[in-house]
Amino acid sequence: MRKEILFVGIGGQGLVTSSILLGEAAMNKGLNSVQAQTYGSASRGGLARGDTVISDSEINFPRVLNADIGVFLDQEKYDKYKNMVKEDGLIINDTELVEVDPNGRKSKGMKFITTAEEIGSKMAANVVVLGSLVDKLDFLTVESVDKILENKFSDETLEVNKKAFRRGRDLNRD
Repeated sequence: MRKEILFVGIGGQGLVTSSILLGEAAMNKGLNSVQAQTYGSASRGGLARGDTVISDSEINFPRVLNADIGVFLDQEKYDKYKNMVKEDGLIINDTELVEVDPNGRKSKGMKFITTAEEIGSKMAANVVVLGSLVDKLDFLTVESVDKILENKFSDETLEVNKKAFRRGRDLNRD
């Protein structure tokens, strides 16, 4: 098994953090994981790309070449990177930020940022994204992500991030 997940947006959206959290949750399940990141020259508003590769065997190359899932939170970046998602892959986008032409690929639109704002923290949109991936990746479990959230976030932000994660899971059912 090898899964490649591509996270693409702009700096400040937290998608690289989502990419890292996903890889750590997979490692909690005993899988191999590597994560690479690319940033544009602007600290906010420029490219932010996170590549997560997860496998039950050795990983020889740490970048996404043919994504099983692509998560997009910016139209310009979607237009540039959408073809990195394989033809039978899945495109996930924030419907308020990205208009998708899946070109034969499956797609699932959600409102990540609005959902995060509804729970009280726009900054938690990246954890809403992570929650939306749980049901799409059979190796990922609520418990493995909860453990990562508990290790990564302080008491002040842990509860809002747990709530964001659960709301992200709920988006799959809406």
